[in-house]
Amino acid sequence: MAEQQSRETAKPPVPAIFLDKDGVIVDNSMYPEPPMADVLPEALEGLRLIAKSGYKAVVVSNQSWIGKGRLTEDEVEGVFSALREKAAALGLDLDYYYCPHDKKELCACRKPSPALILQAAKDLNIDLSGSFMVGDQTSDILAGERAGVKTILVRTGEAGKDGKHEVVPHIIADDLTHAMKIITGGDQR
Repeated sequence: MAEQQSRETAKPPVPAIFLDKDGVIVDNSMYPEPPMADVLPEALEGLRLIAKSGYKAVVVSNQSWIGKGRLTEDEVEGVFSALREKAAALGLDLDYYYCPHDKKELCACRKPSPALILQAAKDLNIDLSGSFMVGDQTSDILAGERAGVKTILVRTGEAGKDGKHEVVPHIIADDLTHAMKIITGGDQR
C-alpha cells in the first residue's frame, strides 16, 4: 500500500536544458585567466527563455582550474553561486554539476563522459529523452550524445572549433538565445 501511494505521488520526470558554462553562458575569451560569472549579453535572453519554458536548467561543466591548482573549490563554488543569483534574478532556478579534475587525472566525470548529465538526471528526476545539451565544444556535444539527449552546438566560445572529437550536433545555433528559440519553436528563420 505504501509503495503504491509513493508511486502515485511521485512527480513524473521533466526535461532539462543542460548547459556548458564557459563559452555558452559566460565569456571564456580571456583564457587562461579563470572565467568569472559575467553572463554573455547574448545568453541573458536565453536564460530568460529557459525560465519560461518549463525545462529544468542544469550547468554541466569541466572545471579543471581546481585540478590544476589555479582555483580552489570554494572559489569555483563562489562563481557558480554568483551565476545562480544572476539566473534567479531572471526567474531561473539553475542547478550545476562540475568536474574538478585536470584532464591528466583520467577521471570518470570529465566531459565528454556523460557522467555529470546522468548524475543530474538521477538527482533531479530529469527525462533525458526530452532534454538538450547546449555547448560550445565538441566534448559537450559528445557528452550529450552519450547521455542520449539532443545536442546543440552554439557559435559562441569555441564554436566547436576545438577539434577534440568528431561529432555532429543535432542543431547548430548562433548562441543560447537562438538555441532556446529553436527549442521552444520561436525561431522564425
